[in-house]
Amino acid sequence: MSTETDEHRDAREAGARYGLRLAEELSPRILKAENEDVIMGYIREMAQEIEQHARALAERGLGYELAGLWMKAAGKAATARLDALVDQVEQSKH
Repeated sequence: MSTETDEHRDAREAGARYGLRLAEELSPRILKAENEDVIMGYIREMAQEIEQHARALAERGLGYELAGLWMKAAGKAATARLDALVDQVEQSKH
């Protein structure tokens, strides 16, 4: 396996871990949110945090290609976790 492929995999895995952690940290605030507008505000903040962190990684030497992979994986993992949270909340209401 080439080093480039390993770097891509490592960037994706690190991004996914970051996104999952960020979503986990956000979960209690979402569960306590007063309305959908507040939830959307939290989600926007999370997306901005991911983007800013990816930019910082790129500038610190990760490079823009790998930082882009990292950012995409972080966003995907965070979204999946938040989707699961929403499903859990909706099921508990029934």
